[in-house]
Amino acid sequence: MDDYYIAAERMWKDTNILKNNHRWFNTCYLSGYILECYGKLLIQNYTSKKPIDYKHNLKELNKTIQTEIALLEGASKYVLDFKTNCNTIYEGHEKWSPKKRYSAQKGVWDSEATADKFVNEAEKIMNLVVQMKIDGVI
Repeated sequence: MDDYYIAAERMWKDTNILKNNHRWFNTCYLSGYILECYGKLLIQNYTSKKPIDYKHNLKELNKTIQTEIALLEGASKYVLDFKTNCNTIYEGHEKWSPKKRYSAQKGVWDSEATADKFVNEAEKIMNLVVQMKIDGVI
């Protein structure tokens, strides 16, 4: 079984190492996986759906979280709306996609300012993930 908590924790540690070494592109890249792991962690713990079926589709993950999980008693305190709370990672011209890993396009995730936005959003996510662990939800 996939362990989305361990994966998110590993991505978070590496994201910070990359950011501290001015590796902006990969900082952003791993930050997106933190959001994906968070979404899959919620799906895994609060539904009977298979997280792997969502692949890298943040829109579908967010849709299920908002329409099903956010309504569950006790789950709502762990729910973030991707569009509201992780806007940089989720949408816009800088949004995350694993397909960007091969990009040679100048301007895609190559600035400290963009990396800072991604890391700030990833930190919000990790705070919730850690709280879920502390509370015994995962």
